[in-house]
Amino acid sequence: MDNKWKLLFSNRGLTLIEVLASITILSIIIVTFLSVFTQTARTNQYSETIMDATYVAQTHMENVYNVSTTNTFEYGMKTLKQIGYTQESTSENRFTFSKNSKKYFVVITVEDKGDLTDVKVEVFNDSSLSDIEAQMQTLLTWEEA
Repeated sequence: MDNKWKLLFSNRGLTLIEVLASITILSIIIVTFLSVFTQTARTNQYSETIMDATYVAQTHMENVYNVSTTNTFEYGMKTLKQIGYTQESTSENRFTFSKNSKKYFVVITVEDKGDLTDVKVEVFNDSSLSDIEAQMQTLLTWEEA
């Protein structure tokens, strides 16, 4: 027990090599944790972007669902234009609409397949349609004429 007290209160210091070794070990540990924190921040940002885009897609899908429950197919296509969607193209049974929403560009494709209608909502970063952030697709029935 006496030896421990003598070492504790002695004037003997640390050598330069011991100090450099401890700083090196500490630096390695800090750099490792710093890279983990940086990667975690990037992953959180990416997840937030996907969640926001998915929420936007869900909101627009709910808009189309609401229109389908209160309108016939033909009048529903007119209603989508009236509530702010721009009609991009039309074929015999397929309609494409678009809209800027918050910081995203939304494209809605509605395709009539008889009793059911295929609705696809795609969310992009911008109107160039180069980077898709989220997508939802469902089958809907429309109000009878």
